[in-house]
Amino acid sequence: MEEYTVKEGDTFWSISKAFDIDHDELLRLNPDMDPEKLKPGQNICLSYPKSLLNVVTTEVIEYEAPVPFETETREDSSMFKNESKVIQEGKEGLKLVEARLIKVNGIEQDKEVISEKVIKEPVKKIVVKGTKTPVSRGSGKLIWPARGRLTSRYGRRWGRLHKGIDIANSRGTPVYAADSGKVISTGYNGGYGNLVKIDHGGGMVTYYAHLSKIVVSSGSSVSKGQLIGYMGSTGRSTGPHLHFEVRINGSPRNPISYLP
Repeated sequence: MEEYTVKEGDTFWSISKAFDIDHDELLRLNPDMDPEKLKPGQNICLSYPKSLLNVVTTEVIEYEAPVPFETETREDSSMFKNESKVIQEGKEGLKLVEARLIKVNGIEQDKEVISEKVIKEPVKKIVVKGTKTPVSRGSGKLIWPARGRLTSRYGRRWGRLHKGIDIANSRGTPVYAADSGKVISTGYNGGYGNLVKIDHGGGMVTYYAHLSKIVVSSGSSVSKGQLIGYMGSTGRSTGPHLHFEVRINGSPRNPISYLP
């Protein structure tokens, strides 16, 4: 039997090339070695033990193997194009495999699958993606941008003007465009934290601040009720909430006056 002592920098691939041995053959010759954890000083078998007679054995084995699940994508015209949701999680199935194993001198040489029987069917993953195209100009009639509790109103607070209203809820609560329009700004903005600004036309712009995540991009059109981000506590904030502003020609106005 021919052996080789591993040196620094050696890999199964480099050794197989150096000795002109098929890579898979080298793996079969060394079934107890992890090819990803070679260490200098280890001995690698390069050939079968020399024998006047090679012992060839055949055995039939059974084992279980996973059956991968498929992913199905469905379209939903009631959802916007940047929205998607998983309505069914995928689960792997299980199959029973019968195979014929051929060994030479105790070393596996070949494995032939005889039969496969599914004993547990996989469950497909189903994803719904929106196809609805956003409208770029607002109607002038706003909707509440998030569910939650009104914790702070528009007006003087702590010696200065609180330019919007605060709607509190848990982190990750969805935040929606209060009306159709064009996203004119997204990103981190000082005390506002993660901020989205939407221009609805006619001089009206709405602000959505302290978001944990933004899912729209600057320059994109959005429709009323479209998901734009998730509630968070970024910037100057005492807890997860949405700071919502309405500005007309740059001047802050009381959002309550524009909400149903």
